[in-house]
Amino acid sequence: MKSNFKIKVLILLFTLIPIIYLIYAAIRYSVDLPSWVEWYDVYLFEKMFSHTLTLPDLWAQHNEHRLFFPRIVTLALGQFTGWNLKYEIAFNVILGIGIFASLVYSLKREIKNFKKFSLYLIIPAISFLVFSLNQFENWLWGMQKLVFMNVLAVVIGFIVLGSVSMTLMAILVAAFFGLVATYSYAGGLSYWPIGFVLIYFHSKLSREKKIKFLILWIIIAFVVYFSYFIGYAAPKFDPPIPPTLVFKYPVETIKYILMLLGSPLEIISVNRAVLFGVLGVVIYLFSLYRLFKTKILSVNLILLQFALGLYAILSAIMTASGRIGLGFPIQPISRYVTLTSLFWISIVVLLFLQLNINQKYKTSLFDKLKIIIFVLITAVTFLAIYSSHQGTMVARGRYLFLSDIRSRLLTDDPSIDKLKLWMQVYPHTNSGNIRGAINVTEI
Repeated sequence: MKSNFKIKVLILLFTLIPIIYLIYAAIRYSVDLPSWVEWYDVYLFEKMFSHTLTLPDLWAQHNEHRLFFPRIVTLALGQFTGWNLKYEIAFNVILGIGIFASLVYSLKREIKNFKKFSLYLIIPAISFLVFSLNQFENWLWGMQKLVFMNVLAVVIGFIVLGSVSMTLMAILVAAFFGLVATYSYAGGLSYWPIGFVLIYFHSKLSREKKIKFLILWIIIAFVVYFSYFIGYAAPKFDPPIPPTLVFKYPVETIKYILMLLGSPLEIISVNRAVLFGVLGVVIYLFSLYRLFKTKILSVNLILLQFALGLYAILSAIMTASGRIGLGFPIQPISRYVTLTSLFWISIVVLLFLQLNINQKYKTSLFDKLKIIIFVLITAVTFLAIYSSHQGTMVARGRYLFLSDIRSRLLTDDPSIDKLKLWMQVYPHTNSGNIRGAINVTEI
């Protein structure tokens, strides 16, 4: 009895460590200074305070995204906090906690599938992946709430679609979260076809209900897509990035995708991230194949892990296709880790589910795989911790850079060229043959 209590305390401790460390890092390394594209929000504040803000202003395109919901949150927080960006960073942490709580809830409601090995054994691994500091750019950049809002909406939406008692209200609730996901980040566009798959393969729906729900889902998805692409224009990158570029550079694009998928475990080395991406895809596909083949665990639980992993894969594909024209990055990109972390979370759960297969369905191969599965889950957890350490190092450098600029901007020293300081945190653009041009008049 005492032994079980100690194990539970240990699990709780390991679960809380990354959350507590993230909160510490958010306080320690956050800087109340608008940086780069955050300056575009100034125009929204100006319009809000002059009472000229319109719905099209909130709906307006930013690169490939429609940031309707993040802009509403930005304006609300800005009005009540004087646009103190530390409150936006705190909001990011709250959203992260919401993502973690939603994932844990989705597993607890299927606790009957974890009879042999308690699901609580993998909660720390999920915590280290969700709260990893390798996502420092998202955690410490207020505007990146758009990614957390997207991921939280996607996770909740998929959980609703995977509920045992599927009703019309559940479909509408899932559609609402799909709307939030799509109008928070462009990756939300892939939410709708995955949602279709979840409804189609739902194990408890009658044929009649399934057809009705699928038709309704298609209609809602069509309306969302149609509204999203009204007035849509390709982002004005210089040089332009045509959609056909992925076919011109297929190897580089695939490598880019694999790097994004591996980045939750490695945020410094591109080659290691690509290697982890390859291993992740193999494990993900093998685990799905093996679990669906047994047909003994909850189909909806397995489908949820499939959906989370697929959403991460599609997000990586969309990102690589839209950014390959900017050149291959010299290291994995922190701001995309939040999305692809879902890939590794689904892998951890899929691996762990294989340990809970009933004895009569186990083969001689299972006994050989059991140790490998434990090693893999441990390795993923360790790499998530190490990657978080890597992110901390980069976050510290980012903090020193921004805090130095902020302190010099606030000084009265006349020898400091403040215009040059502003230019270091103001969004750069390309104009003709000039790279990194800045509208000085605008500043």
